[in-house]
Amino acid sequence: MLSGLVVTVLFGCGAELAAPADTTPSAPALLVRVSSGTLELPVGETVRLNVTVTDPSGATVAGVDALEWSIADAEVASLKEGVLTSKKPGTTTVTVTAYVTRLGARAQGQAVITIKGPTGATGTCGDGTCAFAEACECLNDCGACSGGPTSLFSGLTPTDSAAGPVTRAVVVGSKFRVAKAGRVRTLKFYKAAGDTGTHRGALWSATGQQLAQATYRNETLAGWQQVSLSAPVTLTPGVTYVVSLHSSTGQVVSSGGFFGNAMTQGPLRALADGEDGPNGLFHPSTSNRFPTESAGPLNYFVDLVFEPTP
Repeated sequence: MLSGLVVTVLFGCGAELAAPADTTPSAPALLVRVSSGTLELPVGETVRLNVTVTDPSGATVAGVDALEWSIADAEVASLKEGVLTSKKPGTTTVTVTAYVTRLGARAQGQAVITIKGPTGATGTCGDGTCAFAEACECLNDCGACSGGPTSLFSGLTPTDSAAGPVTRAVVVGSKFRVAKAGRVRTLKFYKAAGDTGTHRGALWSATGQQLAQATYRNETLAGWQQVSLSAPVTLTPGVTYVVSLHSSTGQVVSSGGFFGNAMTQGPLRALADGEDGPNGLFHPSTSNRFPTESAGPLNYFVDLVFEPTP
C-alpha cells in the first residue's frame, strides 16, 4: 500500500519514469546482389539475371518469397521476371526487390547493364575478321569471327550456394547447344563451401553417348572449379549436348526455375526447359552415368569452356 502512495506522489511531482523497453524484433538488414552488379551484353542477347540474398554475416538467406523486378530504360533492354533481352546500345539499371515474409524484411539490389553494338569489321567484310565485344559475335554479317573461349554461367552465383547435407551420390547436368562449330577442352562446376565430395565431369550426346570424362583435381575450397579433358571434343552447331557432374556426396548447388527461359552466352545456348525435353537433369548414382531425371528447371551450375572454330 505504501509503495502505491509513493508512485502517486512521484507522478504528481512531475518526475519522469523510464519507458518500458521495446522488445519488438527489428527486420534484419539484408543484402541483395544482382548478378555481379554490372553486366555487359551485345545487342540481341538474352540472359537470366541471378539474385542472391544474404544476411549481415554473409550467409545466404533461404525462403525468399518474391522478387519484384523493374528496369530504368525499357528501350535499351526488356526485362521479364529476371530474364533480360538486350535491344539497343546504351546503359540502364535493373532493380530487384526481395521479400522475406518470415523475417518481416525486404531489400533492394541493382545492376548496371551496358549494351554494346557491333563495332564493324577490322578489315574488308568477309575477310574472316571483325571486332565485336563479348565473344566476338558478328551481328553485321562481316564474316566468321575468331571469337575467344566462352562459358555459360561464369560470373553467376547459385541461389543456393551452400553445401547441403550429405545424402547420396548423384549426377547433375544441363542441356546446351552451340551456334557455331568448335571444341571443348575444359569442364567446370561451381563448388559450395563445405563440399567434401569427389567430383567427375562428363560430356554427353543427347542420347546418352559419353563423349568425354575427367576427374577434378586440386580443387579450391569453394567457387568455380575446372578440369582439362585428355582430348578435345568437337561440337556440331544445332545439336543438343549434356554437360554433367558426378558428386560422391550429393552436395550440389542449384538455382530453382533457372531454365524457365533459354540463356545465351556468345555461341553457347543453355536450353529452356521443354525446348528439347526437360533441362535441369539429375540421377542418383554411384557411377558417372548419364542423367535422365528432372525435378524442375534447376540449374546445378555445371559448365564448360567452348572454343569456337576461327
